[in-house]
Amino acid sequence: MSQFCTSSFWDWDISWNSQTFPDFTICFEETVLTVIPCLILLIISCLEIPKYCTELTEPPLPYTTILLTKFGLTIALILINLIDLLNNLLNYFNGDPSLYFISIIKILTFSYVIILQNYHRKHRIYSSGVLFIFWILYSIASVFNFRTIYTIIFENESGYDSAINEITFVTKMLSFPIVIMQLIFSCVAELDPYYEKKFMS
Repeated sequence: MSQFCTSSFWDWDISWNSQTFPDFTICFEETVLTVIPCLILLIISCLEIPKYCTELTEPPLPYTTILLTKFGLTIALILINLIDLLNNLLNYFNGDPSLYFISIIKILTFSYVIILQNYHRKHRIYSSGVLFIFWILYSIASVFNFRTIYTIIFENESGYDSAINEITFVTKMLSFPIVIMQLIFSCVAELDPYYEKKFMS
């Protein structure tokens, strides 16, 4: 794993034998904690494939404010990770090889989330359990990463051995609140003016 990450993958001194708050290494957070929610999303979303194969008999959900906000936030996450990927490529010789692959995985995952959101709209799925599970897992993983980077920048902990440049710091600080917002919006069901008019008439 040392060839994949420039920093250590696992360090017992900061995770288990720490005298302060236990933590994970940057490599572990950027790889394992990031990939697990993405893999779970891919696996559990396959369970919804039979729903997508059914014939549509009713009009899709309209583009509500909530839905457009979800789309916008997901697109923002894609753009942030594109910037992060370009930043890592520009620092190719000094960068961490794992970050290139993780950025690509994030971009592909968030693109897949947009596809799922659109399918849910077309198939009148008011609230997606699949996306809720993904966002809550991804939020938990992001909390660890957010805290670690914050500690590196502002507390200058010597126990961490990863270089964080300004662009990486900004992209991490921007993506964390967006992920939390996505989790909040995933708890809110879509409104359906079609049925509201139907029952009111």
